[in-house]
Amino acid sequence: MRFQLFRDRERYFRDAVFRNCRFVGAKFYDCNFKSANFYKCDFKFALFHTCLLEIPEILASLPAEPNIRRESLQNLKANATATGDFSSLGILTLQEIDAARRHFSYALRGYDSYYKNKYSNFFAKSRAGGSLFGLWLDGIVWGHGERPWRLLISCFVILCGLALLNFWSVMPRIGWEQAERGFKSFEYVIRLFLDLFPDQKFAGFAFVDYIVVLMRYIYIGLFISVLYKSISRR
Repeated sequence: MRFQLFRDRERYFRDAVFRNCRFVGAKFYDCNFKSANFYKCDFKFALFHTCLLEIPEILASLPAEPNIRRESLQNLKANATATGDFSSLGILTLQEIDAARRHFSYALRGYDSYYKNKYSNFFAKSRAGGSLFGLWLDGIVWGHGERPWRLLISCFVILCGLALLNFWSVMPRIGWEQAERGFKSFEYVIRLFLDLFPDQKFAGFAFVDYIVVLMRYIYIGLFISVLYKSISRR
């Protein structure tokens, strides 16, 4: 079944049920799809403008191809922002990132003829690999801004690793007992990170101090970004 919706007036599809419908390339303007259900529908290349949507229902009908799916998700994010549906932005963002990750992974592997032709040389594959690594690192450090707890975990793990390096440097001149079995080295790194005047007696490698100070400003920036995003979506 094919549908084409035009821009001339609003459409009201609240509680409607659509089965095996093809909305390929359709454009929806000012439509209300609240509580609507879609079963085995196809939204490939479909665009939504200021429409009220049930996001889980739409996600289930998006195309599987990661490059096309990512474009659809970008449109859904713009639509959600336009309609004030900020609660859906998080899941849409994570879905978009997942689609982008699969897209770049397919590019590296030459998954099918499309990727073999589009990413046929070393430089194209290198760019795809760099983008894939960037997404991986972004997810590890702070969960793409959608999982704030990862920000705390990554910060703690990195600081522990730097404290271990410091301990290796400090041990020969301080000793095991005076360093309180490494606790003082860890305390030094934490206090340096928080700018709380650490005891310089437990300073180790200079590059560790530079990294800790740099981390302070990077993580403050990331925390402010997460906080702003959280407040702006209320």
